[in-house]
Amino acid sequence: MAPQHFLVVAFPGQGHINPARALAERLARAAPGARVTLSAAVSAHRRMFPSIASPDDEVHDGVISYIPYSEGYDHGFSLLAGDGDEVQRYAEVFGRVGRETFSAVLDRLAARGRPVTCVLYAMLMWWAAEVARERGVPRALYWIRPATMLAVYYHYFHGYERLVTEHAAEPGFTVSMPGLPSMVIRDLPSFFTNLTDGRIVAAFGDI
Repeated sequence: MAPQHFLVVAFPGQGHINPARALAERLARAAPGARVTLSAAVSAHRRMFPSIASPDDEVHDGVISYIPYSEGYDHGFSLLAGDGDEVQRYAEVFGRVGRETFSAVLDRLAARGRPVTCVLYAMLMWWAAEVARERGVPRALYWIRPATMLAVYYHYFHGYERLVTEHAAEPGFTVSMPGLPSMVIRDLPSFFTNLTDGRIVAAFGDI
């Protein structure tokens, strides 16, 4: 039987890369016989390994393998520096190109005799969850935000979605979730009240 192969997929922001790398290292220690690969965008891959000959080279450090996907901005993109239109354009390209190239990463690893047996993805990587689901590969959402936020997301998708949606136009409406202090609508993540992309919602189905 082939060994387990965990693929950790990271959003290119530095605040996402470090937790993803820490998770990959912990998986490698916890499952010595398993393979662990971290996939980040080409721009982040270049920052981690500035001496590689080609930006899409796979790198091995003896414990973890690193193989990039492209999100369409291989020289990087600053979400903070971009205006609203640029951020929207980035989100569209990120979803389309990221999905295509992540699928290609899975194909490359399988062709090299290392098929992925589990995909672990961060909250912004909805397309990684989609691709894994379509291929029948087990997947899991890994959480890098405060535990309180995990509880908020969990309760929203397990019983509170309708309540929040019905009062989306009332920013001062109070919502009380189990084990959490009372909050008003404007305190909740903005996409709870502006669900313009069902794919984002689908990515949270694993919570």
